[in-house]
Amino acid sequence: MVKIIISIFCLFFLKLASAETAPAGNVNPKECIDCHSRLTPQIVKEFKSGAMGKFFRQSKNIPKEIKEPDCADCHGSDHTTITKSHGRVPDETCGSCHMNEYQQHSNGGHTRENAGTSWEKLMNSNDYLLLPAEIRNGSCESCHAVSGATDRKYWDEKNNEYTDGGSLFLRNGCDSCHLRHSFNTERARKPAACMQCHSGGHSSDYEAYILSPHGEISLNNTNESDAPGCITCHMLKPADSKYTISHNMSINGDAEFISLCSRCHETSFVERNYSEINSYIKYIDNLLLTNREFNEFLSSTGWLDKKEKNLKSILWAVQIKGFIYQIPNTTEIISAYNTARTGIFHHSNPKIYRDGVDKLHNNLNSLADWNKTEKSLSRLNFYVKVAFLMGLAAIFLIIIIPKRKRSRSSIEL
Repeated sequence: MVKIIISIFCLFFLKLASAETAPAGNVNPKECIDCHSRLTPQIVKEFKSGAMGKFFRQSKNIPKEIKEPDCADCHGSDHTTITKSHGRVPDETCGSCHMNEYQQHSNGGHTRENAGTSWEKLMNSNDYLLLPAEIRNGSCESCHAVSGATDRKYWDEKNNEYTDGGSLFLRNGCDSCHLRHSFNTERARKPAACMQCHSGGHSSDYEAYILSPHGEISLNNTNESDAPGCITCHMLKPADSKYTISHNMSINGDAEFISLCSRCHETSFVERNYSEINSYIKYIDNLLLTNREFNEFLSSTGWLDKKEKNLKSILWAVQIKGFIYQIPNTTEIISAYNTARTGIFHHSNPKIYRDGVDKLHNNLNSLADWNKTEKSLSRLNFYVKVAFLMGLAAIFLIIIIPKRKRSRSSIEL
């Protein structure tokens, strides 16, 4: 037993003696790999496996003066700043070499001002601000950091910290898809990379894709590069009868979608399908807009003007108020509605009906039942208050009236 204790102490002191002190100030970039091969070998392994860590595989967009990208080109050479900022690399640093991709991403579906993924929109969202910091970090921020989270306006250079109120300190939009240090393009092109954010009730695109004809081809195709994946429809852009990969992630109307789909399908087939898609969307929208119980619920809450017909505004109000007042089924209604729409666009029947329309009907009925119960409780509460006030009035009369009678009789005597 004594030998074991002595051995533990020896190992402890040997570790202390061999511990390396983190360097301060400017360091030689050539020393980064040697040092981190011992301290963080996995990071070095990932970097060397990627394009930036190998000779003659760099992007043609990299400035000529950077012959071989090293750690300092992204992180800088001031190790003190690197340590304090947790190795912060803003998106614009990636854009200094990958300018085309950066501009496409900055103006695309992930980032544009009115995009649902906008970091600024998240920071100003009422329902987000009501969540505990742990939930923000683990759910909302990890996905929304793909768009604008590293902007200069959020960063305090003096104190090396973000000032926007977000709890996420490791941020970079590019490595949301490409995975930091290796930045492997092939991995970023696989549907599994998109699944990290586009899955679950909040955004069930991945499930809709897997349960669609395209997903079935992908699952049963040994050569993934030949299978239709997320980038096939969302990253290809038509340009002079050719198609190039773009980080814009935006499809401009049915015409562009029809053009993309026609690469693999007959145009007449695609046009007929898009006509059906638009009919399906109108049907899903009308399930809410014409639902008597749902509209009665909205009227009773007074959240919206009775003439409001903008479904986006209606769902936004339901989401915010339902969260604040903890009203059951409101989140499920929005989730089922979004799932049905996602299923329609991906031609995924299980998502359209089983997880979409059916659940939408069930949750609308449950919300109607809750609304009726609330009305009954409200009326009961009113009657209880009236009965209580009448009881107080009766007690008051019982106490006061006899006194008045006794005072009158004494005067007559």
